[in-house]
Amino acid sequence: MSKKYKAIIFDCDGVLVDSEVLSAEAWVKILSIHDVDVDLETILHDFHGGNIHFSLDYIIKLIGPMDKIELEKSYRSLVHTMFQDSLKAIDGIHDFLINSSLKRCIASNGPMEKILSNLSITGLTPFFDENLIFSGQLLGKFKPDPALFLYSASQMQMQPDQCIIIEDSKTGIIGAQNAGIDVIYYNAHNTLIDASPTAMFSTMKDIFHYIHD
Repeated sequence: MSKKYKAIIFDCDGVLVDSEVLSAEAWVKILSIHDVDVDLETILHDFHGGNIHFSLDYIIKLIGPMDKIELEKSYRSLVHTMFQDSLKAIDGIHDFLINSSLKRCIASNGPMEKILSNLSITGLTPFFDENLIFSGQLLGKFKPDPALFLYSASQMQMQPDQCIIIEDSKTGIIGAQNAGIDVIYYNAHNTLIDASPTAMFSTMKDIFHYIHD
């Protein structure tokens, strides 16, 4: 067991479930319906680590004036269908969770309903206590605001220096740093970002050994 860390705070999208590309594809489809052509790579880059409010404002600027609530409903419905058909767990995360005895929680910008659905689809539900799944949307605070991470640590009855966060975005890394919590950048695609995480790895196996050895 790790001598330093007593708890792990997991992001969800891109860390537990491989949802980033599917989410971006949903936005590309919505844009195409409105005859707006934006490539997948642009959406992936611009939306990575963001929150739904940023995404909606971004899309409305491209499409033109429309009801934000209806746009969100359309997106949620489309992405839910796509996730049901194609969502997978991040490679190596099952073994990580099976073999780790550290306390754990989830801190995600996404809505609770989406987090729970994603865990169910990918078979990750048994690995997490629902009382230790925290949504930025419910809290009303989104990364890079540190509030979600600090709240998550406190709910596990841990001090910030007893925790480590696993994130896959600049927004999440900055939020962790703002909270004074060590953070690992899970960089599966070797993407350079303008941030300085505590450590960076491209596989869950390497992250596991960094935390536990």
